[in-house]
Amino acid sequence: MGAALYAQMPGGAPVPPNKVVARIDGRDITAADVQSAIATMPQEFGNLYQQNPTLALQQLFMMKYLAGEAEKKKLADESPLKEQLEANRANMMAAAMLAYEQNHFNPTADAVTAYYAKNLARFQSARLKVISITFGAPLAGNASAEEKARAELIAKMGIKQRTEEEAKARGMEALAKLKAGTEFEKVLAEYSDDPTSKTKGGDYDPVTQDSSQPEAFKKAVFALKPGEYSEPLRLPGAIIVARLESIAPQPKSEVELNIIQQLRQDHFGQWMNEMSQRFQPAVQAPEFFMNVRPSGPQMPGLGPR
Repeated sequence: MGAALYAQMPGGAPVPPNKVVARIDGRDITAADVQSAIATMPQEFGNLYQQNPTLALQQLFMMKYLAGEAEKKKLADESPLKEQLEANRANMMAAAMLAYEQNHFNPTADAVTAYYAKNLARFQSARLKVISITFGAPLAGNASAEEKARAELIAKMGIKQRTEEEAKARGMEALAKLKAGTEFEKVLAEYSDDPTSKTKGGDYDPVTQDSSQPEAFKKAVFALKPGEYSEPLRLPGAIIVARLESIAPQPKSEVELNIIQQLRQDHFGQWMNEMSQRFQPAVQAPEFFMNVRPSGPQMPGLGPR
């Protein structure tokens, strides 16, 4: 949270750390004092700071004063505060250990290579040529400025604003010509509305299992054989007729970070399962637990799995 809340003056100039920004309880408070004080505060305090910095600083420095007074009186050594503090510390340390175990596991290079080889089917990349036929509903009276600008651009490009049904019918028409033997380039020139792919001979960005297209689109693409055409496929705002050019594995270098993240997740899941099994209670007296309800702090992230 920290410095982003106050690091600049209204004009955009940075605030020097030693600049006095407030006076509280008879002493000058610098920008560095505020930064240090709020660095470890919870998000709720950050929200309050953004809404009312004066009130937030009042509560923050009052809390720190009261905490200091409590330390002087050794209130942390008295029950039940002592036990509550110990439980809160244990809770925070457990959460820190969860984060550490999740983020500090480093798979070996051999493990990454083995995962890549074993899961080549997940890393296939399909090269396509496509004919893209746009569609879109007529603009509503309350259309946004962005929607109006897009419609205006489409009109300037000479592209007809079709319904989805009209676009699909036009896609079927294009597909019929392709299957009848009409050259792809001729059908592309006549039917495609996408100027980007059109100028590249219909070339489309490679499709992978992690691409952003809908699952139905990717499933249909990967079911094709090289040279085959798809039935008209739906994407947001367009109907696509695709021809598969080739399918080949992505280079390991392109997917290595994803593999490392997956191996970390697998490790963490296995580790958590081991922890859960290790500390699964073997209840000896079930009647005891019937009327016991927890009242202390809960352990975040350590629920049943």
